[in-house]
Amino acid sequence: GLDWNVKALFWHQGESDAINHSATYEASIRKLFGRFREDLGNDLPIIAGHIRDLDDQYKAINSALDAAAASDKNTAVVKTADQPFESATDVHFKTPGCHEIGRRMVAAYIEMQKR
Repeated sequence: GLDWNVKALFWHQGESDAINHSATYEASIRKLFGRFREDLGNDLPIIAGHIRDLDDQYKAINSALDAAAASDKNTAVVKTADQPFESATDVHFKTPGCHEIGRRMVAAYIEMQKR
């Protein structure tokens, strides 16, 4: 009996996909975002965060997210490379980085609502 009204979707994922699926990630993410909108509303704002760009495969995930946002006014991407990670090779952010990425995603959502 609950009536859900989803206002936006915040997305941060792709590290595992970078290893085996970086070449097809853009098509996959566009399809997934399309499915979210089919279920939750055609104008659903989606705000994604970059993953850590450890190598070309990881960079391909970020490029795919950027391309998806460039062609869709209801998708935005936030940069994350300047945030602290758990170690020099870890893909996980330290807690302050998680908080800052959350703030950036909310700011991107608010900016989208102004347009």
